[in-house]
Amino acid sequence: MFEKSPPTLARLGPLAAQFRDCSFLANHRAPYANTASILYRMYDGASLSGAKRADRLQQLADYWLLRSAGIRRLVEAQGMPLLTYEAFCADPAAILSVLQLPTGVAESIDLTAQVQVKDYPL
Repeated sequence: MFEKSPPTLARLGPLAAQFRDCSFLANHRAPYANTASILYRMYDGASLSGAKRADRLQQLADYWLLRSAGIRRLVEAQGMPLLTYEAFCADPAAILSVLQLPTGVAESIDLTAQVQVKDYPL
């Protein structure tokens, strides 16, 4: 199972205690892509004035920095592997090299599957 929402990062200890065989992967995204995604998905960025868009982008960039620091702490403190969203998109098989998957699981993953994940304008 994969779960990538930021609040989950704060619950890694309790989550790990619930499962015998689990591993965690830190997932991170480039700041420009992340802030643009949130701006248009959650704040209707196209309808904001230039000044309001700039203010919202500053808030989102600050939040990205805060999350990034938390992800870095997890990676360093727990030896958690890190895979960026961009690296995963460029080479989905990269996930197999960083996760410790049970025997047979890697072979069942279709690395050629195509999905569309973004539907907002550039």
